[in-house]
Amino acid sequence: MRKSVLLFINGRLGLDLMKYILDQPESEISGIILNSGEKRTPDYLSKIMEIQMALEVDIPVLVFENEIWGNEEFKAVLAQSNLAVVALFGHIIPREIISALSPSIVNLHPSYLPLGRGADPIPWAILDDEKQGVTIHVVEEFLDTGPIVLQTEIRSDFGMNSGEIYQLAMKALMDLFEEYYKLWPDGVIFHSQTGRHSYHSSSDLARVREELLRDSGAAENFFRITQALSFSDGRALHIKLRNGEIWEVSLSAKQVLEQED
Repeated sequence: MRKSVLLFINGRLGLDLMKYILDQPESEISGIILNSGEKRTPDYLSKIMEIQMALEVDIPVLVFENEIWGNEEFKAVLAQSNLAVVALFGHIIPREIISALSPSIVNLHPSYLPLGRGADPIPWAILDDEKQGVTIHVVEEFLDTGPIVLQTEIRSDFGMNSGEIYQLAMKALMDLFEEYYKLWPDGVIFHSQTGRHSYHSSSDLARVREELLRDSGAAENFFRITQALSFSDGRALHIKLRNGEIWEVSLSAKQVLEQED
């Protein structure tokens, strides 16, 4: 069966998906939908066009908008598609599009669902002390609630920050997608999401930043303790985690604003 894939993409992961699909036998990309301009880097479209030129393909590229399903060019792309992939897209897919493609419309999500639904799942897994992971799931009307196709846990530790875990997540999602792509359509098995779940909106992490900036006393005190117990001879602050692990802590800081009045 020839795979004709509709991509809703953003980020480096989206470009990697594009190149991978175009390199597979009996595969084509029917169209690419970009998220709105404020949600992607200014040069993202040019990167997509560079890939098209290098591989000598001509793929329709559209920008997401409200009621895009009524756009005649999009209708033509949708009619040619038998599989859709959503990756770091940043918009909720309209129910009209979901209905046309389900269950062959999947999202690549950087959390171990049902934990980490919604925005910023990696930072929240750190803050909530939950396991990190990645999931491919069927897109449904409600955000990140659809049946799971494949998922895997990411090995992370106390010494890793969100950016480092994000890089692991992107690699894991790409590996998981390659497995899914080989299984689709006949070998795909769906599993309902079960167990504890969590959800955060895009404003939640911003609220944590704002609250910390308003009341930084505890954070400042911890930083000063770390400074006071760090020496050039190698002595440093050690802390014991709830799981019994002991970690050495070092911090760095730089001033970004002058003193407030």
